[in-house]
This record gives sequence, C-alpha cells and structure tokens, in this order.
Amino acid sequence: MAKVVEGRCPTCGARASISYKGHNSYWDKLTDREIEILSTLIDEGTGKATAFKLEISEQTVKNTLANMRNKLGAENTMQMVYMLVTGPE
Repeated sequence: MAKVVEGRCPTCGARASISYKGHNSYWDKLTDREIEILSTLIDEGTGKATAFKLEISEQTVKNTLANMRNKLGAENTMQMVYMLVTGPE
C-alpha cells in the first residue's frame, strides 16, 4: 500500500507530497495521528497553523514531531522526511 502525505506551499501554493510505494518500515512506525499531523504541517506550513487547524496546542505539534524523529532515529525534521521518502537503505 502506498503512503502519501500531500500539502501546498503556504507561500507560493505549489503542491508538495511525500510518498512511498511499496514497503517502507519507517511509515509502519508512525501512528495515523502522527501522519495526520505531518500532513497538516506540510499543508499549513507552520506548527502554529497546524495546531489551530487540528485544534491542538502548538506544543503538541512540537512534541509529536520530536517523538516521530526519535522513533525513526532522525536528527532533525528534514532528515525524518528524507527517511520517509527514501525508505531504509
């Protein structure tokens, strides 16, 4: 099953997506809620806007991203996204 997270650049409106077709064990480590928060973050562009849209605190967004990075062993959010796109090496 393909995993896809899509959104729009808040500045220029360009479409952005993260997807991986086939088995990627990194996606398997994330909950549906974590994927929803990541998807909304991509769509909204900021943690504050993500929190507002999902009716959660900005700190919850930050904590969720930190938990996701820890689960995947990523040092930062960009590395986490790269890992989700490319899969395990």
